[in-house]
Amino acid sequence: ERHQRVRINVLLGLDEDLAGAGYNVHQSEIAIGSGGLQGKGFLNGTQTKLKFVPEQDTDFIFCTVGEEEGFLGSAGVLLLFLALILRLMHLAERQPYKFGRIYGYCVLSVFLFHLFINVGMVLGLTPVIGIPLPFFSYGGSSLWGFTILLFIFLRIDAGRNLEEARILQHKKMTSEIRLIGIFRYFHSDVAYTRKNFSLHIMADGDMDGIASVYLIDIDREVV
Repeated sequence: ERHQRVRINVLLGLDEDLAGAGYNVHQSEIAIGSGGLQGKGFLNGTQTKLKFVPEQDTDFIFCTVGEEEGFLGSAGVLLLFLALILRLMHLAERQPYKFGRIYGYCVLSVFLFHLFINVGMVLGLTPVIGIPLPFFSYGGSSLWGFTILLFIFLRIDAGRNLEEARILQHKKMTSEIRLIGIFRYFHSDVAYTRKNFSLHIMADGDMDGIASVYLIDIDREVV
């Protein structure tokens, strides 16, 4: 499309249309630059307050942060996104199944792509394509979309904990069954049922070097 070619030309410096295709980016750069180190204060930005920057609540909301909160506020926002991305990477790596790992990296890629494109177009590093900044840009559809993506992944991670607990319980039950089998081998006159008991293992040299197994608080019946 023609407007897309114009935006790319403005990005590459081949065309300076400050009153047309390059107006948004030019005003955004002025707003961020005027913020300085600490910014002008909350709701005190001149470029944003006087509506020089179009779409400052949605696509260009990062320039509002830069003007009102300055370099420190902008760096803080980027650090928060960095922490979120690193956390998503950690959660994705610990998934036991391939689906959970792939889905986690897909969610991470969506957040990273939106962050890079949005901040890049506000700073004049990428073409203006109208991508919202996750959890910052105004709009119900984007907020719902990012929230659903994130919470589905959190539910998958919670299922991982339940699956690990189930595997550990299965291993524990298997060990108990084996121990009961060893005990009954050396005590064939007593039948033990698995109900409300605890196991204690002591290696005391009995039974030809095999550890003695003591079962406490169990139901038993003499055969």
